[in-house]
Amino acid sequence: MSDFGNAAEEDEEEDEEEEEEANDGLVKCTVIKQKGRKLGLNFNETDRGLLVKSVNPAGLVADQDCVVAGMKLMTIDDTDVSTMSKADATTVVKAAGQTIVFRFMRAKNIGSAPEMFTDPAPAPTAMLPPHLDVHETLMKAFMSLNG
Repeated sequence: MSDFGNAAEEDEEEDEEEEEEANDGLVKCTVIKQKGRKLGLNFNETDRGLLVKSVNPAGLVADQDCVVAGMKLMTIDDTDVSTMSKADATTVVKAAGQTIVFRFMRAKNIGSAPEMFTDPAPAPTAMLPPHLDVHETLMKAFMSLNG
């Protein structure tokens, strides 16, 4: 009978999580830190925020089966990280307690974002002298032609 009782409790928890997701439209993922294991989330920093690039199957987040590539990280515990850099969000994770509650927006609610699955291209500065920006170089070239 104890197994049945546990199943009923798990069903209640799932119902509460589904209800919570329905209320704010975000997917909740609760992770308990474990020594020697990483979260296993890989992000791309985009103009839309931090988008999940991949979930490492060996990571703690994969154990929860709540996050997939393309989702946008919205909060860590009660901290809004929707516009933070990877570095700033990492600082929030490191400062969090033993249990971390992440909230993610599903990809379908973000809109089309092809950059979510690829690393951003490096800026085309390899051919420019390091002290010049593109605009300045173009202006000099234009002025020398019209000059």
